[in-house]
Amino acid sequence: MEVEARCGMVWLDKQHFIQHNLDLLVQEGYLTAQQAYRAREHDVRPGDPECLAYAAYGLRQSKVTEVHDAHKRLTSIAIDYRCELSPIPCPGVMVQIIDGRVTGLSAL
Repeated sequence: MEVEARCGMVWLDKQHFIQHNLDLLVQEGYLTAQQAYRAREHDVRPGDPECLAYAAYGLRQSKVTEVHDAHKRLTSIAIDYRCELSPIPCPGVMVQIIDGRVTGLSAL
């Protein structure tokens, strides 16, 4: 996924944050300045763009579940982030994404 690869390069792992990559996401219109601030703080909310979740939690998911309809079109994604791999409180969070927007978050 293009959005995942582009937006997830902010937190490479729990300790490696790259401010320049976050700044580029704002310059390129993926995130607003306020959303970029929230990405750094790991503050993701329902209604946020998918990019914000990847920027806030990185690419180190422990599990990704894709749901497809009868025509094999992607309808939703559920992503588990665990604290051992991502910069989030333990034990972790599951992020639900539909149509490029975060629709829900729940503790693991």
